[in-house]
Amino acid sequence: MIRQLIRIILKNKTRNSLLMLEILVSFLVCFVLFTLFYNYLLRYSQPLGYDYKNVLVVSITNKRFDSKSTLEQIKRQLINFKEVKAVSNSNRLVPYATGSSMTGFKSPVTQKHMQCHGFCVDDDFMELMGLKVVEGRWFNQTEEGQHLKPMIIDLKTRKTLFQDQEAVGQTLNGLYKVVGVIEAYRAKGELGEIVPTYFTRISNKEAKNTLLVKLNQQRNIALEEKIWDATATLAKEWTVEISSLEQMRRNSFMLHLIPLGILAFVGLFMILNVMLGLFGVLWYNINQRTSEIGLRRAIGSSVKGIQQQFIFEMGLLGTLALLPAIILTINICIMQPFDLSSEVYILALITALLFIYLLIGLCAFIPGRQAARIQPAIALGEE
Repeated sequence: MIRQLIRIILKNKTRNSLLMLEILVSFLVCFVLFTLFYNYLLRYSQPLGYDYKNVLVVSITNKRFDSKSTLEQIKRQLINFKEVKAVSNSNRLVPYATGSSMTGFKSPVTQKHMQCHGFCVDDDFMELMGLKVVEGRWFNQTEEGQHLKPMIIDLKTRKTLFQDQEAVGQTLNGLYKVVGVIEAYRAKGELGEIVPTYFTRISNKEAKNTLLVKLNQQRNIALEEKIWDATATLAKEWTVEISSLEQMRRNSFMLHLIPLGILAFVGLFMILNVMLGLFGVLWYNINQRTSEIGLRRAIGSSVKGIQQQFIFEMGLLGTLALLPAIILTINICIMQPFDLSSEVYILALITALLFIYLLIGLCAFIPGRQAARIQPAIALGEE
């Protein structure tokens, strides 16, 4: 049967070579698509670390924004609103925002350096965002005026820098002192990369240009206008913009899912071409082998056996097409050129293989079934 398949491939070399190339490219597209899918699924399943619901982001733009007293007045004004639960000061790197601030730290255990994403927040940030402290504590007024800057790290950073050692009380770079560890803080959102994170404290003399406002109810236009008016009245020369973490979260999802959707569309187009090609090759082979099918039926071959033969032939053709791609993807799984889990690559490889073979089986089923119904007398009579 294998020799016969090779003869058929060589007989229709151009047609089958093109089909094999389409199968190979379709598998690679499916592998990439499933890799992204499983990677996003893995990221989405990890703890986010904060509560984004009913949180407004009040951004203040001013080239000479250095008025701590004005900012405190705004905070007191907003916290007096019955619709407002809490207010916190932060830099512009709020959750789901673009941009980042990186700092390198040297591990006191392994002596290796790692890059961490840094955020500057005040004492009220933890309660407003619902962060979970698992070791030590959050910032408070006792840190004011200390020689070493207090810092909070997440579990990912703690594990990399300190491994099994105690993190609280450790000093980093001779400038920072770890006072607490939080469970997680994924500023890039559920689908964003999970990166090491740390926080530093806004001192009593500093003022950052972003306020986070936690609401007791869902946001609405009237409430946003009320908050904007109160802020703009106290900050007359400043530009005030209001957004919400929920809207920023939706934008973040779109930013990640649109490329995935485009790739899925391309993959669907390739799969349709493969399906049409498989149908075409099978119908051509059936027409060329009518006498052979009739003879096999005449000597006792079953309908199921003939149908299975065509499915097997297409499966073998698909295997010949997939061999180079399988070797390539196995090397990718071993080398891991991108910062992805090995489980993601393995799942993507297995799923892509199963999907392509299922596609081949479905495309071979109908033509194979039609071929098995050829009557021996008619086929041999026509010959």
